[in-house]
Amino acid sequence: MTTQVPQSTLDDTVGPVGLPRLYAVILVALSLITIVPAALAFVRRPPPERDEVPRRSWRFAGMLVIGALYVAIVPWLGYLPSIAMLIAGTAWYQGGAINRRVVVVSASGALILWLLFVAFLRIPQPPGAWTSIF
Repeated sequence: MTTQVPQSTLDDTVGPVGLPRLYAVILVALSLITIVPAALAFVRRPPPERDEVPRRSWRFAGMLVIGALYVAIVPWLGYLPSIAMLIAGTAWYQGGAINRRVVVVSASGALILWLLFVAFLRIPQPPGAWTSIF
């Protein structure tokens, strides 16, 4: 897509064409830095045990259920509490305990995501039915 940016008579060395291309090159490099070691580790690992395959399927199904629950409750509960519960529920499902640290991470993560999407990017999120009470 960066090759489709039209040239301008006011174009300089970085300008409207150079900066998107630089971003694209950096994104490709960072992606390769992430993908190549993961792919090599995947290829080099031993095949899974017979009883490990069904367990992976159930873990996937559990994460799918957590995501479906989030989608179901977000219109009524609202974005902030729903995303906080999603973070906490995912941490618990992955083997963590619900303690003060998880609560703080969930609450601060929800607040940061709300600030990013709603305040900074101006992407409205569901306020929830409970906000009409106040």
